[in-house]
Amino acid sequence: MVFVSLSVQSIKQSKDFFVGTLGLFKLGDSNRLICDSGVNLIIDLYQINTDEHRVVFEQADHVISDLSISHDHDSARLLLSDKLAANLFDFDLQNCIAGSFLRLKDPSGNKITIHHQKSNGIK
Repeated sequence: MVFVSLSVQSIKQSKDFFVGTLGLFKLGDSNRLICDSGVNLIIDLYQINTDEHRVVFEQADHVISDLSISHDHDSARLLLSDKLAANLFDFDLQNCIAGSFLRLKDPSGNKITIHHQKSNGIK
């Protein structure tokens, strides 16, 4: 299991993005996101300018992260492009022999790469 602490500008916006827009996470306790994409990944959200953020990141300012998530469900195609475009998120989708790679930024500016092992596995 992998635990990640993520610095965010707004916990509500981040929850809406990861759970609603991407649909790859479900809500856990408090400010915890649990990956629903076949990997054991838990993200704890920490809002900037809070005491909790200062304890975890040793500063109040935003700390940019760069995350990569591999989608492990062979047969399940990820239908993300339309949702991202409808919510006005910029993204880059590339398909090659190594699979599909979707690169984007969350509402706080954290870099996210989602990989599907099959080419055209992300649409």
